[in-house]
Amino acid sequence: MATVKKKPMRGTVVSTGAAGRSPGITGKPPASSFTVPSSAIGSFGTTAGPGAPGVPLKPGYAPVWSPYQTPNEAPFGSYDPQLDTQGQSEAINYQAGANAFDTFNTRNLEDYNRALGLESQANRNALTDLQTRSDRTNQDYNQALWDTGLKYVRQGQAQTQAANAAGVGSGGALVAAAAAREANKGMENAAQKTAFDRAIWDIGMAGQNENTRHAQALSDLFTGFDRGRADRATQQGTADWLHGIYQLGLGNEKVYAAQQAGMLPTPPSNEVVVDPSNPNKNYKVQINTHNGIVYHVRPNGQKIIVGHQTPTAPKKVK
Repeated sequence: MATVKKKPMRGTVVSTGAAGRSPGITGKPPASSFTVPSSAIGSFGTTAGPGAPGVPLKPGYAPVWSPYQTPNEAPFGSYDPQLDTQGQSEAINYQAGANAFDTFNTRNLEDYNRALGLESQANRNALTDLQTRSDRTNQDYNQALWDTGLKYVRQGQAQTQAANAAGVGSGGALVAAAAAREANKGMENAAQKTAFDRAIWDIGMAGQNENTRHAQALSDLFTGFDRGRADRATQQGTADWLHGIYQLGLGNEKVYAAQQAGMLPTPPSNEVVVDPSNPNKNYKVQINTHNGIVYHVRPNGQKIIVGHQTPTAPKKVK
């Protein structure tokens, strides 16, 4: 029986893989099959809009199309109403936590300012007390010098009167007594000066210690305030993130349920999402059924040849 030759069967469109290319496509045609001109491989158009109504197609272009957009909301009745209840319950709990966070921040700031005021007042009181001690120490020292000088003046007067009464007022005894008085006065004044200097030094050190204590107290107050605020901010940031993720997942679950119910469109099987945030980067995979050329079509109609699919070989009829 003679063999009847049949025309080659048209190529079959296959679904795209994760890399956006159909399984079995090598990117280069077999040597015995149709050869794609090298000038056409990877070629891009530059004019947007061909294929729109009333606009003739240009070489290398296909009709413009709109990329699939995932619906943001599903119509009520296309999903389980319990999903709405779950979303509302989670939103209420989230808002309660956000309100508690705001309340904490307000009270935390109030407590910090109150503690700051009390600490500053305590520092002022301590420094005022030290200044009072310093003023009184100066007064006491000056009074002691005055009293010591007056004491030796009166002692000299008494010694002079006694010498005059004894008839030796012009002798060397008064001179020796005066010298002894000055020596005693000098030693007494020196002791007073030493006590005064020590008291003033102690007051100065107390002031430095108080200022050091005050600075550390302020630092501790701010550290406690800032740590509390940062910790709660971290907790609230986590709550914000979880809230957004939960509500987004709930919305996606509703959309999926509506799509399964046939109330929302589903993405085309031959459309590849390159960047969800930029649909214009998406493309469709299409195959020329006559010669098996595989190309990508951008939303603006640009056609990019990416490879060749060998048509199914004809069966022999016996």
